[in-house]
Amino acid sequence: MDDQSIAVYALTKQGLAVAERVCAALPRAEMYLPESLRGQEIPRPCPGLRPPTLPKVHWFKRLGEAVAAGFSEYKGHVFVTAAGIAVRVTAPYLQGKTRDPAVLVLDQRGRYVISLLSGHVGGANALAVHIAGKIGAEPVITTASDVEELARQ
Repeated sequence: MDDQSIAVYALTKQGLAVAERVCAALPRAEMYLPESLRGQEIPRPCPGLRPPTLPKVHWFKRLGEAVAAGFSEYKGHVFVTAAGIAVRVTAPYLQGKTRDPAVLVLDQRGRYVISLLSGHVGGANALAVHIAGKIGAEPVITTASDVEELARQ
């Protein structure tokens, strides 16, 4: 997972703390934050990286515009938002499970990592498991073939 380009979006200061943990787990991840968070003491260096480094940050006025500008540029999109927000902002760009990037959602406490779109084919399931393992969260996988394989282990 570390060699993939991933966009991580957060909308709140609480969500930012989770996004920072995700970026520490994915060294090439880039963070997308609203202008309303600019000027605060964020983001902080990712402590999991040696040496600790700041993730690349993109500031936006509207989340939908940020997603539109880079949707096809990333292998995955990780939203620390409500699932409905992630669905609404990605829906206009979806082309099918064999062509879409992975889309994941995390709650702003970082308890759950939900594989939302392109789970099996696009790698969202594997990415969810990877992130969850790194940040101490529970991966949520609903793809039938993956759920059945996990049940057999």
